[in-house]
Amino acid sequence: MSRSLPPEVAAWWRDRRGQTEPIAAVVAVLAIGVGITLYAGVAADRSPTAESTDAEATMAQITAEIAADGVLDASASLDPEQFTRPGEAVRLELSYRNTTDSHGSTPPPDAAVTSRPVTVQIAPSVQVAGNLTVWVWES
Repeated sequence: MSRSLPPEVAAWWRDRRGQTEPIAAVVAVLAIGVGITLYAGVAADRSPTAESTDAEATMAQITAEIAADGVLDASASLDPEQFTRPGEAVRLELSYRNTTDSHGSTPPPDAAVTSRPVTVQIAPSVQVAGNLTVWVWES
C-alpha cells in the first residue's frame, strides 16, 4: 500500500528539495571565512619571523621539541645548534635542585633572554621543579 501526494504538494516538494536558503548559505560561508582568518592570525602570531631574534619563540620551539608531555628529561641532549637560525647563537641553561646544565657559548650582555619553569625528570617516575633559561643573540 503506497501513498502518493496530491499533485500540487508533490510539485511544491520537488521545487524545495535539496535547496538551502540563500541567507543561511551566506552566513555559513562567512563563518568559515572568519574561522580561517582567526586561525591564520593566531598561527602568524605564534610563529617566529626570520628577521627577529626572539628568545620567546626559541623557547617555544625548544619546549615543543624536547619536552614530552610537558616534562623535560634531564638526560636529554640539549644541543643549542639544533635551535639556531642562520646568523644566531643560542645558550641553554637547565637548573633543577642544586644542578645547572649549561649548553652553548657565553652570551653577550645585550642578548635576548627568557626563562620558564619546567618539570624535569631526573629518574624514572622522579620529577622535580626546574627552570629553563634561553639566551638568543645575533652572531
